[in-house]
Amino acid sequence: PSLELEGVVFTMYDSRTNLSMQVVENVKNHLKQNVYKTLIPRNIRLAEAPSYGKPINMYDPKSAGAEAYMLLAEEVINRKGVKVYGGKGIKGFRKRIRFSYSYGIGEKL
Repeated sequence: PSLELEGVVFTMYDSRTNLSMQVVENVKNHLKQNVYKTLIPRNIRLAEAPSYGKPINMYDPKSAGAEAYMLLAEEVINRKGVKVYGGKGIKGFRKRIRFSYSYGIGEKL
């Protein structure tokens, strides 16, 4: 079977450490086009969300981790050129996500 690498996402990134920055630079130098620009930070709210049985965008949508995952979703959509929600692009996508969570149906998306 053919398997294609869509991209590399850095998670648990901590900008305060030299190691995190070195790992990112090394991987970028070797993979170039397959590395997503969005970095998912180390964040306590990301670690807590599963304990409450919720995805991060429902547990704490304003947290740094939730915002980073939303940016990653936007980056994936933009990279693939996907039209979502009637061609409204990412603005339509964000509006739909906010609507869904405000009515408690986020898990169904």
